[in-house]
Amino acid sequence: MSFRKSATFIVLLMTLIYAVPPGSKGASSIAEQLPQFWLVRFVEIEPHKVDQFERALRDRVQAMRRLELGSEWTWYATRRPDFTYTFAHPLASLSELDALWKRIYQPEDILRESTIRRLLNRERAAIRSYQSELIQHLESWSYHPKAPTAKTPPRFQRVVLEWVRPDRRPQYEEVIHRFREALAKIAHPLGYDAYRIIIGSGSFAYVWMAPSAEYYYRTNNLSELLTRALGREEANRLVQRWHWCLRKRES
Repeated sequence: MSFRKSATFIVLLMTLIYAVPPGSKGASSIAEQLPQFWLVRFVEIEPHKVDQFERALRDRVQAMRRLELGSEWTWYATRRPDFTYTFAHPLASLSELDALWKRIYQPEDILRESTIRRLLNRERAAIRSYQSELIQHLESWSYHPKAPTAKTPPRFQRVVLEWVRPDRRPQYEEVIHRFREALAKIAHPLGYDAYRIIIGSGSFAYVWMAPSAEYYYRTNNLSELLTRALGREEANRLVQRWHWCLRKRES
């Protein structure tokens, strides 16, 4: 699995889960809902053992539900077509990481349930490979319009990944904050959430949200937006400095 695919999948998963939470007041409440960190595991299963893995996992989930465990045991699971399963675990802070690691890899020691131990052994016997990635939500780098266009979960998401040259990180951060200020100045109706991949490639990920692809591409020409907010000369300087900071960019 390429990191490009994994990073895109992670941020889309998280944004879709939290874009408009139950009982929220709309997209403006995203910042209050998103966990600060996510530990995301990618588990690749032997193709001929998929049924074994899914049955064991499903039975283990039922066994854990019967125990009425707390919210600290929460995870979000999704299956990919390439026999890879994604498990996203929310974290309020990095101080919870060690305890989460034990809940993931040694739940039978914590719960002391023989049934869970047996089901875990069946799951583990079906695994071909796995990897973990740690992602941080950067609220101060994100932009949420005061009057968002979409009041329902967005139908279109656009993910942009940026790899920053290590010696230009401070300048890059200045560019991002200047960019946010420009969008706020013109009250741009589309927002995005920013993430940093801590364990992985070290890239930054930006997830734009829009009611439709047509609306996104019609209203989200960044050069035009910056020109409206800053004037042509200042906008060109900002874009040039932005590109100067980057080692690589994918969208």
